[in-house]
Parts: sequence; structure tokens; C-alpha cells
Amino acid sequence: MGSTDANLMKDRAKSLRQLYCEKTGCQPEQFEASVVGACLYSTGLPKLVWAFDRSVFDADLEMVRCLAETSSLAEFRQEMAAFRHANPPTGFLRRRLKARVSTRKLLRFAAGIFPAQAEPPPDKSPN
Repeated sequence: MGSTDANLMKDRAKSLRQLYCEKTGCQPEQFEASVVGACLYSTGLPKLVWAFDRSVFDADLEMVRCLAETSSLAEFRQEMAAFRHANPPTGFLRRRLKARVSTRKLLRFAAGIFPAQAEPPPDKSPN
């Protein structure tokens, strides 16, 4: 195995938090707030709410805290889907005004942090 392969294997074992903090220089204790702030819906209201009342985003912060320990994009997607299923958006601000994290932005964020990986082909066996 070449040194590049060894480095890639080493990086794959690192968590999302470790990779992000290494890449950006973010302090580990600022990880959740940094990710939530970057992945809010683009309309102005979520950012305004974030600036004045971060408690609205407690569920998002908890989700990012759970996702921080994933070590691959596949694991990230699986954990995010499970969290979203168990914690659907509730309340007027989160449901109607989208004062929450955009899962599309969150997926793009993770894809940009995790090392490029070959995704397994979809299972084409008959059910």
C-alpha cells in the first residue's frame, strides 16, 4: 500500500468533527454552532432567529452533535435519516418559516469534508 493510500485510510477513520476542524481551524467546541450557522436555510429569517435565539435550533445542534462522530458519508446519511425520522420539525418557526438547518446544505457540507469515496453500486437483486 502506498503512502497516499495509507493517508486516505487514516483520514477515513477520522470523525466529521476532526476532519472539519483540521480543514478549517475551527475549535472542536465551536463545531456544532459553526455547522448549524453555515447550513441554515438561505432566507434571512433563520439567520436572524439564529442571531437572537439559538434555542430554536436545539434540535439542529443535537443532530449535528450526533453527526459529528460519523466517519464516512454513508454513515452520515444513515444517521441523519434516522435522526430526522425520530425528530421531525415542529412549531411554526421550524415548520413554516424554516428556522432550521437545510438537510440539502448539510449533505453538501459533509460531502465536502469527507474524503472522496467510491459509493457501492445500488443493489439490483429482485425483491
